[in-house]
Amino acid sequence: MILIGLTGGIGSGKSTVAALFEKNGYPVYNSDQRASFLMESNETIIQKLKFYFGDKVYCEFEEKQQLNRAYLSSIVFKDPFYLSLLNASVHPFVYADFQSWCQRQSSEILVKESALIFENENFEKFDYTILVKAKEQTRISRVQQRSGLEPQEIIDRMNAQINPEVAKDLADYVLDNDGDLDELEAEFKLMLQRLKLLKS
Repeated sequence: MILIGLTGGIGSGKSTVAALFEKNGYPVYNSDQRASFLMESNETIIQKLKFYFGDKVYCEFEEKQQLNRAYLSSIVFKDPFYLSLLNASVHPFVYADFQSWCQRQSSEILVKESALIFENENFEKFDYTILVKAKEQTRISRVQQRSGLEPQEIIDRMNAQINPEVAKDLADYVLDNDGDLDELEAEFKLMLQRLKLLKS
């Protein structure tokens, strides 16, 4: 089994690459989706976030705790200290969830998609790491189109993540995603062929 860490900054296109892995039959663990689920279902996380960020971080919806993402984002993406508190509160539970997920898989290649491969994780535990990168303005445009965030809000999120140039030196593979989907898919297929050769 090959364990891959797939990462990239906001708007880089790592979710698109994750979808390409799934298209080729390889399961992907989406850290952001699982973290969102756990932040609204795990009572320990809920209590930690209320302690650090106040009761306003959640609201009641149909008798369930619903995370106030806009409120939380307005805090953590402007202050590295609060971002570290958030990650420390959530990351251990996501990691345990990922370990459990791995045990249920039988594929020859498993992929973990996470924006924090190099920041919060021991990336050496992965057999290979893949960085998806794109130019800053390209990333801003993509995020604006899908979320409606203001450019400064997007830049704040970018600044809270590892510098792509630093990440590039740490990654085993770098996929440039400034072009269209066909170009990315062609580059992805070449990389996948190399991974299969390494496994064999």
